[in-house]
Amino acid sequence: MKIKVGKEKGQSKKLNQDEKSGKRILWLDILRIISILAVVMIHASTQNLEDVVAGSAQNIVFATFDGLSRFAVPVFVMISGALMLKRDLSYKKCLKKILRLLIVWGFWCVFYAGFSLAAGKGKEAALHDLIFGHFHMWFLPMIAGLYLITPILRWIAKNQGWCVVAIIILVVLSVGLQFRWTSYPMYYLMGYVLGDGNWASGRKRVLATGMMAGLFLATAVVITGLNAKASVEMGAVVHPLDADWSILAIVQSVAVFALIKLLFAGRAEKKTEQKICSRLAGDVLGVYLVHVAVLGALNRMGVSNVMFENANNGGLETLGAISGILVTMILTTVVSVLIIEVMRKIPMLRKTV
Repeated sequence: MKIKVGKEKGQSKKLNQDEKSGKRILWLDILRIISILAVVMIHASTQNLEDVVAGSAQNIVFATFDGLSRFAVPVFVMISGALMLKRDLSYKKCLKKILRLLIVWGFWCVFYAGFSLAAGKGKEAALHDLIFGHFHMWFLPMIAGLYLITPILRWIAKNQGWCVVAIIILVVLSVGLQFRWTSYPMYYLMGYVLGDGNWASGRKRVLATGMMAGLFLATAVVITGLNAKASVEMGAVVHPLDADWSILAIVQSVAVFALIKLLFAGRAEKKTEQKICSRLAGDVLGVYLVHVAVLGALNRMGVSNVMFENANNGGLETLGAISGILVTMILTTVVSVLIIEVMRKIPMLRKTV
């Protein structure tokens, strides 16, 4: 069955095509899918924390899942950088992309305002969502801002030396001075640098793959341990190391981006695999926007990370916590994908996802 796409989907597909072969870039699609799963994992593992005892098995499990997924948003930005900065895009084309994001923003602001009213959060919360968007929608104006400065960043990226200097300066501002908004241009440029060319082959590729996998696991362990330690010290379950501009998040994001490229770039692709990944990657923005509502609805129905809290004791507490997150994550993802697939078939809604 041939998949039909609208004009905007066609443009997105073209942007994600290899310039020589004309095929979609599989490893970037896989990165998108992994990143959206990480986003859902973050929100599934950080809900209902007020019901969790600091230092408990649940606390450690939730901190572990959170620690494994801190790369989510940074990798999304790196993917955009890898695609947007490799082409000379005019301000006109960038403004068209920003206009599309404004349409998406407006629709989902209205949606979440209605959702807040339906969930009984009150008129004040609904008005906030209508004007400023729901808490996770900050991603849209951030990406719009990057699109706005893309021609400038493209000019910097053309010169390898200036690009490296710019990245170092942005790392210092982000990590050293804790400037949040400098971290995203940093990831944007990093995505371009790491996404360009094939920089490992043969034994070097195997070694680099092992190193990136090791770095990812090491950062996950450190983030988990420090978050669990902070929870015990504060007497409440907290995740203080969840900033995209922390050094651990930067290292983890680079490791995941490089790892997936090493594993999948240049590999022989099967047609079915390409179609499935392409289709799911096309759903990612919509899933990002709708999954919070799905997660909230499931939570009200008793499906959450603490759904097995009263059914377990002793050694089973850990298994119950893991099961709660996985069930919540899988159901949220599946329902979100189904909603977006339906929306993509409705002409008036296609451009909002």
